[in-house]
Amino acid sequence: MRIEVSKEAAEKILNKKPDEAKLILNLNDGAGKFSDLAGSCSLDLAFDLVFVGSDEDLHEYTAEVDSDIGTFYVKPYSLDYLDQENHLRVSSMGMLVLSGTYSGIISGNVPVKDKTTMTKH
Repeated sequence: MRIEVSKEAAEKILNKKPDEAKLILNLNDGAGKFSDLAGSCSLDLAFDLVFVGSDEDLHEYTAEVDSDIGTFYVKPYSLDYLDQENHLRVSSMGMLVLSGTYSGIISGNVPVKDKTTMTKH
């Protein structure tokens, strides 16, 4: 599995990257310490990119997806929503869009969040 990141998307993401941070592709489904949303029965998917410290405990994010800007750490079950070949691009409105080669748009607005200063529990 792979995510092709366009040049424009890479610039948008990497301009926000703290030193030594790891990058999570988080399915924002209410599960996991980086999900902002409460659990829901909604049919739409919400992914976000989350920067975390290099020493962050990622026991919930044990799957890895290769990309043009490095490894994305993901919750293993969220791989079910991705294609083998995926794309992360900037839309005409300036938002990051995650799409699959066969499935089309997976998440129409992928925000980038910095949780590197988040207090560890």
